[in-house]
Amino acid sequence: MSYPNTIGGFWTDYYISDKYIVETAEHEKSFTERVKKLSRCCWTYDTEGRTFDFSVTRENAGLPKNAVVLGNFNGSHKMSHLTLTMWMEILQRTTNTVLYSMESNHYMTMAMAKLADQYGVDPKRIIPAQSIQHAKHLGRFAIVDLVLDTTPCTGHTLSMDSLWGGCPLVTYAGNTPVARVGASAVRTLGFDNLVASSPMDYVNKAVELCWNNDLRHELRTQTLDRRMTGGLFDQKSFVTELDAMYLEIWDESKKRMGI
Repeated sequence: MSYPNTIGGFWTDYYISDKYIVETAEHEKSFTERVKKLSRCCWTYDTEGRTFDFSVTRENAGLPKNAVVLGNFNGSHKMSHLTLTMWMEILQRTTNTVLYSMESNHYMTMAMAKLADQYGVDPKRIIPAQSIQHAKHLGRFAIVDLVLDTTPCTGHTLSMDSLWGGCPLVTYAGNTPVARVGASAVRTLGFDNLVASSPMDYVNKAVELCWNNDLRHELRTQTLDRRMTGGLFDQKSFVTELDAMYLEIWDESKKRMGI
């Protein structure tokens, strides 16, 4: 549950995941461990102490007042070429959008500006976000209209931050566990419609939401509601299910060992 993939050896007996990350028999074939699946996202998130400071505004963040703000606060190590090309295509197909993206380092900033030029997108539509105190980080999801996930390594804690902050998240579910954590979080809240099956599907979903203000606002309202009722942030039920799984694993192990 901490290392999000198979160990690839035979010295660990079980891998605990969930029904969304290891969804099919094909996914399960890559594991050397016996896979156990929780019924909800296995990426736990303790909401205690995760407060909101809403002092970051569009004005002091340098964001246009009436634009659709697309956000991602992952570090540059998750911003693959595929991720960046999908984002540029979204900007290219929309005129009312800006990308509010974490400025991890100068090299990534230059690379994104160069790619924007190649897509005919004004680099000024890419607005750098800074690393800030955590309560302010959570609060700034209020000024973001839609979070765009990364691939092939999706946001993990950041995906949870986004949803806890009430901001819808569009994600592409790839074939590896790290490529499906974002989808697991979103689907646990019942937003299967925000999980893309391909890069083109990801782009199309995001573009539709950029143009459809009513749908986007409805999704935010639903996210704010479901974060309290959808089970993703219910630690008590998470622990109860995990404890039951540990007992099941122990019983299976005893039978194998003839105890």
